[in-house]
Formats: sequence, structure tokens, C-alpha cells
Amino acid sequence: MVIGVRNLDHAVTVVIIVIIAALELCQAVTRLYDNWKYIEAVYRCVRDNRPWSKRPRRQLWWKESITPPEIMYWDREQMAGVLLQWYDHRPWNVLSWLTLEIVKPLRQCQKKGRRQALPRQVRQAVLDSLKAGGGKLTNGVATVQRHGLSQQLTWACRLPKVTDQILVWHVVTTRFDWISGGDGTDDVVENHRFVARKLSNYCAYLVAFVPEMLPDPSYNAEQIFDTAVRQARVHLDGCRTKADILDRLDKIQSKEENYLEGGSLYERAGSSSIIEKAAVLGGQLRASVPDEGRRWKVLAEFWAEFILFLAPSDNVDIHTEMLGAGGEFMTQLWALLSHAGILERTAAAMPSAPRA
Repeated sequence: MVIGVRNLDHAVTVVIIVIIAALELCQAVTRLYDNWKYIEAVYRCVRDNRPWSKRPRRQLWWKESITPPEIMYWDREQMAGVLLQWYDHRPWNVLSWLTLEIVKPLRQCQKKGRRQALPRQVRQAVLDSLKAGGGKLTNGVATVQRHGLSQQLTWACRLPKVTDQILVWHVVTTRFDWISGGDGTDDVVENHRFVARKLSNYCAYLVAFVPEMLPDPSYNAEQIFDTAVRQARVHLDGCRTKADILDRLDKIQSKEENYLEGGSLYERAGSSSIIEKAAVLGGQLRASVPDEGRRWKVLAEFWAEFILFLAPSDNVDIHTEMLGAGGEFMTQLWALLSHAGILERTAAAMPSAPRA
């Protein structure tokens, strides 16, 4: 008895062969962009004592795809003004839904953007801060003390969690950036402003996308970020433009300053929201440093010092994972400090609970 399934068997076999061939092709293409190909290519250049730019004529054009980048990438998701600009952003997460959450869904206020190369000014500012600190990693306290602002601003370096401090100072930096509007003519001032804004946005990006790289437990960092987003939506409800947000922050600042007239700043810092803390800090910084140029110098030095404070980590897995995705600026700093033997933060600079 003959069962007519020969054609079916043949078709199934062909389909399986095609699928296997397609998978092999995908793996071959993927390997061209694998980071190990970068390492192999650099090794060959060193072994053969030739610069990368002089490739053999017989090398095919598509092999240029394995060219290593001049610098590692940072800011894989651009988080410019993470709270003030994107506080009301609600991602659709269609891809995550279609893949049954194989693709991790974005949380509220998370907005993806373009990859960006690490600016030279930022690298220089961070290295200068490392040299000036003499290997001591502090969370901005040294900058505050150096500029004679301890009495006014120390409370903002003593918040319960590092994540709180990142978001508060980030909102303050974004607020002054919007007030400045980028119309400055002094190159030195603009350089400080550029460094402060870039490092502030990057630290906010870490909170939103890579909390595992921060000193706080990632679960706590995520909870603080989600709470800050909800609070920002309440405080900034109805705001449609930057001018509206700046006007609302001025009103929150006035309200908080009136509240503080009869109470303790440290006590209020323990119960107010991120936006309220940032409004108070912004007012104090503007009153204490009325000169805009010096104010940007303070913020640039603060963020350069603070990002070094964030760098030490025992979580090697997250750095390995991010290297596979193209690299992170924080991984560079982590490796730099590890090779320099700087493995711990200065104990006196660790945040503590606000005092009554």
C-alpha cells in the first residue's frame, strides 16, 4: 500500500534545510559585528606592526564593518531632561507585547534615542576631577566645600539614597540649562554648561535604563524613579512648554521656601518630593551663586566628581552585558578606577538619612 506523503516529506525537508541555512547565515553576519572581531582585528594590527587605516588591498569592502569605534559609546538611550522633558511620556510597548515580553518593556518616562559618542570635554573634565581628588571618591561634597557652599547645599548631598541625589541635581541642572537657553558667548562658560548637562543627562539615563550600575539596589532605584515620575506628573500637570514648567518650578520654590521659614530644611528634605527638593536646591544655588558662569563651573565640577563616585561596583555581570551591547562610559570609568586600585568610595561622602 502506497501512502502519498513523499511530496510532503520532501517539502518539510526543504523547509528545515532552508531554516538551518538562514540561521547559519544570520550567525555569520552577526559575527562580523561581534566585539571579539574588534579584538581579533586589533591583535592582528599589533602583531603585524601596521596601523589600522592601511588595510590590505585584497580585503573586501564588507570587512570594514568590523572596524572598531574610535571610542566607546555612551548614552545609548538619550535621556535629555528625563523628568522635566519626558515626565509625561507613556511608551506603547507594542514590540514587547508582540514578543510576549521577550523584549523588555519600557517603563514610564523611558524614551529611546540615538547613540552618541563621548565628547572630549566630558572625558577631560572627569579626568581632571580624578586628578584633583587624589583618588578620593566623594559625591559632590568636595565641590560644595571648595566653592564655600557647605552651609547652603550640603543637605542635597546627604539624601537617603544616591538615586534621590542624582534626580534632584539633574532637575536643577536641566532647569538652569533651560533658563540659559544656550545663548552664552563665553566659551569657558559654555564648556562648563555642556559638561554639566551631558553628565547630568547620563546619570539620569543610568537611573532610568541601567540602575544595576548604581550604588543603590536596582529595585530601589527603579522604585525611586517611578515615584519621581508620578510626582512630576502631579506637580507639572497642565504644563505644555518649557516656559510653563519653569514658571511652575518658581511657584513650587516659593511655596517650599515659605514652608521652610518655620521648619528644618533636613526634616523637610526627608518628606518632600524630588521636584520640591530640586526647586529648593535650585533657589539656594541661584541665591548663593548669582554669577551664571561660576554657577555652571560649580555644576560641571559637581557632576564630574559625582560620576566618579558612582563608578566602583561589584556587579561585573552588568559591565560584561553592556560591553556586548557596545559599551558604556560607566564601564570605562569602572575599569579605570579598578586598574588604579580605587575600589571604594570615601566613607564620609556616603549619603545618610536627613537629620531632624
